[in-house]
Amino acid sequence: MAIVSERGKMHNPVTDSGGVFLGRIKEIGPRHPKRDKVNVGDKVVSLTSLSFTPLKIESIESIDLQRDRVNVKGYAILFARSPFAVVPPDLPESVVMAVLDVAGAAPQAARYTKLGDYVVVLGANGKSGLLVMHEAKKRVGPTGKVIAVVRREEAAKFVRESGLADEVVIADAKDAIDLYQKIYNVTNGRLADLTINCVNTPDTEMGSILVTRDGGKVYFFSMATSFQRAALQAEGVAKNVELIIGNGYYPDHDIITLEILNENKFLRDYFLKKYS
Repeated sequence: MAIVSERGKMHNPVTDSGGVFLGRIKEIGPRHPKRDKVNVGDKVVSLTSLSFTPLKIESIESIDLQRDRVNVKGYAILFARSPFAVVPPDLPESVVMAVLDVAGAAPQAARYTKLGDYVVVLGANGKSGLLVMHEAKKRVGPTGKVIAVVRREEAAKFVRESGLADEVVIADAKDAIDLYQKIYNVTNGRLADLTINCVNTPDTEMGSILVTRDGGKVYFFSMATSFQRAALQAEGVAKNVELIIGNGYYPDHDIITLEILNENKFLRDYFLKKYS
């Protein structure tokens, strides 16, 4: 509440992000471009970070650590260009909120993945990592590979059971040399054509860069990334890689991401079990 009171937004001082909100429409501006498509009272999820959304919290009603959710009384303001999605009737609102919190990740993975690519996903057992692997797996084909990186054996077992990865590597993404050696071994020295960083902690930039081949791409979806550090480190180790800032917006990304739950029973069951 102190952060919102001081800044007028929910700006997480650790990750520089703020999550999304779920609420009901109280009022629609007379010139809003979606005025004819939504109604007062509709339940919506914001698709822009709360670090960018004017917000007023009147009180905190409860905190749900299991679902990463804070229930509050208050209001927010969405501008004409602020993306949002109406909650569909066939899914619990908590599931919709959890999925759309990372809605930009999977469409961007689809955008940058090509047939035959080796795709390394850091933080593969998180929400964004799982959705990213689904889209990457659809596109790499039989000659490509999706390689999941997780920190613990428990997470590795979960990812193996999902069937979303061809290889699962247990490594700390902060330990760049160890990560590089493990990815080098599992790819027989080829390294990644595309690395997608979904890790919500800092200091993983160098590991992402080292495991990517010269001429490859590194997509930083995590807002914990220091883009200044990433640029300087790529230069420092003479890596000719394209560094891509994670843009959480992609046209129709809410529709694309929710459709994944219809395509993949494992992911649908997972999100329903964890967030319902």
